[in-house]
Amino acid sequence: MIKLFIMQTSFLRKVGILLFVVAASFITSSAQTFKISPNGTVNLCSGETLTIEASSGFAKYSWSNRATTRVIKVTTSGKYICTASDKSGKTYTDTVRVNVVYAIQPKLTVSPSNRTVCLGDSLRIDVVNKFKAYEWSDKSTKSYLVLYPKTSGYVTLLVTDSNGCKADTRVQYSVKNCGSTSGCDSLIGAWPDSILCGSKDSVILEARSGFANYLWNDGSTARIKVIKYPGTYMLKAKDKNGNACYDTIVITGGSGRLTITAKSKEICKGDSVELVASEGFKKYVWNTGSKYRKVVVKPTTTTGYLVTATDSFGCEYKEDIKITVKSCDDCDDLLGSSKKVLCGDKDSVILEAKSGFKTYKWSTGSNDRVIKVTKKGWYVLTAKTQWGKECKDSIYIGKGGKELKAYTNPNPAIVCPGDKVVIEVTGGFKSYWWNTGHRYNRAVLNLKETKKVVIEAEDSNGCGARIEVKIIVKDTCDKCPRIIDYWPKKTLCGDKDSISLEAKSGYKNYVWSTRETGRAIWVTKKGWYYLDFKDSSGNACRDSIYIGSGSSKSLKIEVKPGKPWCIGDTVYVSASKGFKSYAWNTRSKDRIIEVVLNEKKKLVVEALDSNGCEARAEFVIEPDSCNSSIDLISKINLSITPNPVQNVVTISANLTLTQIQVVTISGKTIMNTYPIGNTQTLNLFELPAGIYMIHVQTPKGDVHQKIIKE
Repeated sequence: MIKLFIMQTSFLRKVGILLFVVAASFITSSAQTFKISPNGTVNLCSGETLTIEASSGFAKYSWSNRATTRVIKVTTSGKYICTASDKSGKTYTDTVRVNVVYAIQPKLTVSPSNRTVCLGDSLRIDVVNKFKAYEWSDKSTKSYLVLYPKTSGYVTLLVTDSNGCKADTRVQYSVKNCGSTSGCDSLIGAWPDSILCGSKDSVILEARSGFANYLWNDGSTARIKVIKYPGTYMLKAKDKNGNACYDTIVITGGSGRLTITAKSKEICKGDSVELVASEGFKKYVWNTGSKYRKVVVKPTTTTGYLVTATDSFGCEYKEDIKITVKSCDDCDDLLGSSKKVLCGDKDSVILEAKSGFKTYKWSTGSNDRVIKVTKKGWYVLTAKTQWGKECKDSIYIGKGGKELKAYTNPNPAIVCPGDKVVIEVTGGFKSYWWNTGHRYNRAVLNLKETKKVVIEAEDSNGCGARIEVKIIVKDTCDKCPRIIDYWPKKTLCGDKDSISLEAKSGYKNYVWSTRETGRAIWVTKKGWYYLDFKDSSGNACRDSIYIGSGSSKSLKIEVKPGKPWCIGDTVYVSASKGFKSYAWNTRSKDRIIEVVLNEKKKLVVEALDSNGCEARAEFVIEPDSCNSSIDLISKINLSITPNPVQNVVTISANLTLTQIQVVTISGKTIMNTYPIGNTQTLNLFELPAGIYMIHVQTPKGDVHQKIIKE
């Protein structure tokens, strides 16, 4: 009985050990399951991020890219291997190969090919290559789009290729009035042309006069505007009957900045150096006569070299470089620096003396060959050779660096998908770089998702600056209304001017960026002003407006012909150009007016520029009665016939005619002759019809008479 019990106990113990071994074996086999997801071969669209995740439950992870986390994110092609270790030290491995693929860009055909249609006609856009999915801005999903546009504008297309990569494009089109509405043709003119040559150039766009109001696609309502950035500019003009005309003009940009590079700007006498102008230009001309982009020069003395480059737009750029020629003895090139300007308070410059000297003595008191300086000013170095020769050199370290600031509209930059955001950064830098591809200090963006915009700039001293602007695009958007109105204009004209900003009634909880809580405020400084409010449903909304600053142009009055003015004379009085409207105390609204001098006259003109700023000028004309033109005409028996005239006019008097001028009403001399005797004929055949002044000079005085050319 006891023996049987012992045998049973031994059997049960063996079974227990066996079960324990099986369980342990099961647990161990479960721990051996390891993989990374995704694995195998994966295509990754360029610009996107792939998350690779390894199995959990391991003590240690080691990736081929040196990462040690369980989850990694990658953006580049390559073979990614993960090695995981459990608590016992056993290792497991899995691999994924990532191929970065680029989105296929859509190829389009547009009919008509110039993308310009008459009002009421159709515009068809076809996608030539095939895609997995199409999404047009009007939500259609076909491989083509047919439009019947009423105004100039654009459509956008988002395509998805077979790899799942997305690409988008925009098609700009123009709408013009055709047929019976020929008065709409050539609505916009560009001066001097439609090309911007560099960041400092500008183009003047002028709409044809005679319309009641004008509206540009950037919201401007002026007839004449100055353009500094390339792009497409669209105009809608209405006449007094409400009929609308449309026109579009594209302003293109030139190649940009011209530079000259050289291996060294300092050479020893007898050496040569190659000068290389930057690429991308159509034509090069050096002051040496060479017409190549690269030129080798061998100056005997310090010499300046100039290159003139012309790009494909016809824009001309100039750049020069000075090559210094040295004798190259022991004292030459004694002192060098990492740069010559301190960019900010925390910056430093390394000054390095030429090696090989026995002793060094800096004006800072240092005896080292290389020193670091953090303050602007002159630094003087005295060095002695092994043979006791003393050399001196000095260098001036300046201070520079500008702060780069960014301004957005709207401010803060929180928008709905597809809304326009304007970013403008501090001007005055030599160059700009945006991660959006822009190259000026201003950019207009239409974003579909939140984006961090990075702007870097470099000033003329080589100092860099950087700023980041985050544009937040809401996932869903209930459009908030525009409720801010301004009076009387959007530009402050001078330091003492003010503008009223007033919100529409019917909303709640008005809070301005100035911390005022009224519905209307007065502002005296330029900048962005925004208003937080709640709509009728209690939704929080924001509206903003930019108030500019400027001063009216100088307004002057000019009288043609000039003194002497005699009673009975007719003069033409003109106000300065460049204003939007004019108002004289004679009730005329023209820029140039005709005045008959019967007595002393005080002329007053008030003008309004495109910003709504006013200017005023006065001028007093006091004619001389003692030597009047009327008396002189009768005394010298002056005759100008025929008047009106079609071709030839004859001028005669009983005195010698010393000079005759034909002058336009604006004061421009178009004919000038010095007759011999008292009779002269002039052929006015080539002059356009209009009113002209004949100035006749005699030994007894000058007379002026109006003539009409038919």
